[in-house]
Amino acid sequence: MALGNKVDKESERRVQPSRAQAWTRSKDEMPLFECSAKDSTNVEEAFQEIARSALKKEQQEETCLSNTVNLASTQAKPVKRGKCC
Repeated sequence: MALGNKVDKESERRVQPSRAQAWTRSKDEMPLFECSAKDSTNVEEAFQEIARSALKKEQQEETCLSNTVNLASTQAKPVKRGKCC
């Protein structure tokens, strides 16, 4: 995810929106949020996207975990960890 801050100070912009968008497109459509901490522009939306991405990644990882062996046990028994891919 790419965040551009201080979007409330348009006259001091250092990176044009078209350049930022082209860069994020070149990075496999990375999400881009132009934000302002001062007036809360896109701050909530950016954090929501971060949370969605983290949850999606966690679900993908849980889905791909296979049964594991508990090495601390005296008897090696598989420990079920959810669905396997």
